[in-house]
Amino acid sequence: HDNQRLLQSSVFTAPVTLDPDTASNKLQVSEDYTSVEYVEEKLHVSDNPKRLQEGVLASQGFSSGVHCWDVEVGDSNNWTLGVMGEMVNRKKLCKMDPKNRFWCFRNVDGKYKKGTKPISDFDSNERPNVIRLQLDFDKGELRFIEPFRNSSLCTYTGGFPERVFPYFNTGDPDSPLSLFPANKQNI
Repeated sequence: HDNQRLLQSSVFTAPVTLDPDTASNKLQVSEDYTSVEYVEEKLHVSDNPKRLQEGVLASQGFSSGVHCWDVEVGDSNNWTLGVMGEMVNRKKLCKMDPKNRFWCFRNVDGKYKKGTKPISDFDSNERPNVIRLQLDFDKGELRFIEPFRNSSLCTYTGGFPERVFPYFNTGDPDSPLSLFPANKQNI
């Protein structure tokens, strides 16, 4: 049992927070770095090497261990969640594909996609309001879970060639994405 307990405690390191220096000029990060909203007017942001063309990354990157974070997507019909490799060229739009070191799950106008591929067996009546991302770096697996029903929405396996950063994007001005540490009880 000690091992189990050890694993539990090692899962919860720092909660994931957003890094405003990586946010594209259409995304406004909240002052406490836990939510992001889409803005119609481009923001005036300094161009720095970390800044993405689209989306925003977390401040924390992971290259080992198990990490979980929950994202409240609410009623938004336009979001992308996942992880992105550290070495991705941030000045270009990244292809949504593991070969390009980008692992993501998306809602595009109410349709769910794994990267660019539609997920056909997804019951859209079961619109998840909160999405839990569970990254097991050592096992090379990223799972997207609906935490209240504990149903799996989308899974990537096959490993990660480098450190990855949680990725977030929204295109819905009415529904910001909010981030909070995954609730221990539900894991």
